[in-house]
This record gives sequence, C-alpha cells and structure tokens, in this order.
Amino acid sequence: DAFIDYKYARAWIEGVWDFNPGERVMGFTSHFHIMVLALTSFIFARVPIEQLSLILNCLLQCGAFVAIVALLRQLVGNPLLAAIGGSIFALSVFEIIGSGIGKEQPLGVLLMALALLAMQQKRFSCFAWLSLAIALIRPEGIFWYAIGALYTLRLGGVKTWRVWILPSLCFAGYHLILYAYFGSPFPHAAIVKSLTYIKRKVFWATFVELIRHIGLGFVGGIKFVDIYALLPGILYLVPAGLVVLCMALYAGRKYVVLQFYTVVVLVIICFYSIPNSWIFNWYLLWFTLLPVL
Repeated sequence: DAFIDYKYARAWIEGVWDFNPGERVMGFTSHFHIMVLALTSFIFARVPIEQLSLILNCLLQCGAFVAIVALLRQLVGNPLLAAIGGSIFALSVFEIIGSGIGKEQPLGVLLMALALLAMQQKRFSCFAWLSLAIALIRPEGIFWYAIGALYTLRLGGVKTWRVWILPSLCFAGYHLILYAYFGSPFPHAAIVKSLTYIKRKVFWATFVELIRHIGLGFVGGIKFVDIYALLPGILYLVPAGLVVLCMALYAGRKYVVLQFYTVVVLVIICFYSIPNSWIFNWYLLWFTLLPVL
C-alpha cells in the first residue's frame, strides 16, 4: 500500500495524475499524505522516496510527541504527567512500527495532536484548517471535520462559523476536481475493497478488534504480528480498552477537548463496526491518542 502512495506521489511531481498513464483510477485514500510525500520528494529529489518516507515519518512522530506533551501540559498543568503521557506514545511498539511502514499514520497523529492543541487554545481558525487536512488524511476524517465544526460553535459561539467557510470551500472544490477527473469523489480503491474482501464470519469481530487495540495502547502485551489475529490478548485487552473509553468519557466532563476527541472515536468505531470491516493498521491512527490522554 505504501508503494502505491509512492508511485502516485512521484507521478504527481511529473504532472501525471494516474497510477497507470491514461487510466483514471483513484487508487489512493490518503490525499494529504500523498501531497506531503510529493512535495518532500520534489524538494529532496536525490533521495529515493521509499527512504525519504521513513525519515519523514520519524520526524512526524517526533513532532507528534512534542505536540502531545504540550497539549497535556495545558490540560493538566503537570509537567510530569505530561511527560508520562508522551512516553506512552513514544514507547508504543505499534506507533514505532507505524513510522516504518510508509503510510499516513504518523502524519495523521501529528495533525490530530496539533488540532486538539489549537482547540484547547481556542484558536478556531487554526483548528478548522488542521481539520481540513485531517479530513484529507483518510475518508473517515470527515467525521472529525463535521464534529469539530459543531464543537467550535459550542465553544466560540455562532460567530465562529466564519472560520469554516474557506476550509469548506477548499474541501468541496477539491472533491469537485476529483469528480471531474476520476469520475468519482470517492476512492475507487475503497469501493473495490468493500466488494471483493471476504466478509467476516464473526459479526462482532471489528468491534472487538478496535476495543482491543485501544487496550493495547494502554497496557501492551502482544506482538505486533498478532494485531490482525482476533484472539491474542482478548481476555485482558478488551476490558482494558473498555476501561479507557469509560475513563475518557468521564474525563470529558471536565476537558472539552477530550470529550470532542472521544466522541469522534466512538463515531469511527461505529463506522467500522456496523459493516464489520477489515481493519488495516493505518486505519487505527484515530485511536492513538486515547490511551495517551
């Protein structure tokens, strides 16, 4: 999957928008990730893009760590607790490996941390633009965008709707361009995957997998290679994940930023769980900050 993104990024630099020239197929889902890859590869043209991607992801992970610590310091006012929270992120094997697979996970986590920091500081214009980037990281980022707009109206009053005008026009205009060129505003890759993958035999498998992953981020205890298997760690990681969700809901009563993020997480859990989708590890970027916060 990463090499699909790499090929699109290199093609965009050369003025070609397709994976195979002449075939108008939208074979990517992470628009902003490919934009960043294309720009970085254009600047550092001598470095192979597959190597550049790994270096970039490591730097993005470092940036996410700094943003997480800054957010926690503003929320709890305790440098030690902020450092502990940042360490949970920094020492996560899942996140470390996530920086090495070449996908959008590190960029998405950094954008989420920065957006939450902007919301906490009531910098609503900055939050709106970061939310636009998040909406272009993965298709389900639209939930973050829509819920974020509602929360800024709640925090800043009706007047804050103005900060969403230009980002929304950019979002709509970009998707009109996609429709005009590819014939669809939705990724063909996602449509094909939904039709070709074998349906899961256990109807609750996705829900359990997602809750287990939240517990994994807080407790740890299984190997990275086992993340696609349903049973490893299920007896203690699923309860741990449910505890983390309950703690987040409780803490959200005091911290509006955490409440917003928890609502987004719950919506995305439903989005994946109701159709019982197969989950790839970069889909899990949405849940990264929950155990940390």
